[in-house]
Amino acid sequence: MTHTFDPRKGLVIVPVFVAGPRGGKTFSFALDTGATHSSMSGLLLEQLGYARSQARGNYPVRTGGGSARTGILRVSRFGAFGRVAANHPLLWLPLDPTSAADGLLGLDFLRGRVLTLDLARGRVDLRPPHPRWQFWR
Repeated sequence: MTHTFDPRKGLVIVPVFVAGPRGGKTFSFALDTGATHSSMSGLLLEQLGYARSQARGNYPVRTGGGSARTGILRVSRFGAFGRVAANHPLLWLPLDPTSAADGLLGLDFLRGRVLTLDLARGRVDLRPPHPRWQFWR
């Protein structure tokens, strides 16, 4: 599934659906191939019905505002580019509410897929690999 974005702006923003105990909603996530894990604003996760105490682990993260330690929370549904994952892990991110993105779509969701990023035309696409590609490894 292809999404369009404004190639003149700083971030590549894509719609991501996240569901929790209080329902689901589509959010704006920044595509981040430098992020190992996908992450989301803790304030927005709370609005979906999750609690900070549910986040497990103690992972170091760096943001534009500095560094912090946070945990991973598993959300009931997480979807982008027409692909939906159940029980998907998200880092509980201390994002500023005025941030340009609600979260970061990281490599954990992108791995095993073909990401096409067209910065000239403002298009991003994520698809499964072609079945014949297994022979080209």
